[in-house]
Amino acid sequence: MIEMTTSGSGSGLPLLVQRSIARQIQLVEIIGQGRFGEVWRGRWRGENVAVKIFSSREERSWFREAEIYQTVMLRHDNILGFIAADNKDNGTWTQLWLITDYHEYGSLFDFWAEIHWILME
Repeated sequence: MIEMTTSGSGSGLPLLVQRSIARQIQLVEIIGQGRFGEVWRGRWRGENVAVKIFSSREERSWFREAEIYQTVMLRHDNILGFIAADNKDNGTWTQLWLITDYHEYGSLFDFWAEIHWILME
């Protein structure tokens, strides 16, 4: 049995699990791209998850976002659920991962863009 140490925030997985989750996720398809990296739909423990991947050049942005999730009580039905922050290193490059709940209908931005398009017809 693994001893679990929590971050103390009540959000996300215990820190010990967060440090090894990237190796357990299978990336399925890219679902978005932005200034700081890419967002993928992944599979973890038979469930869909969203994986935001930052390059190591964007470490400060990844760290800030991970810190917000881990230090503020962000557990609420209306807020994107945080699962873990981890990194994946293959020896030549390092990716910084934020793993969250996956929502099949896309982001809030996508939702509002669709509503706007429908209203403008």
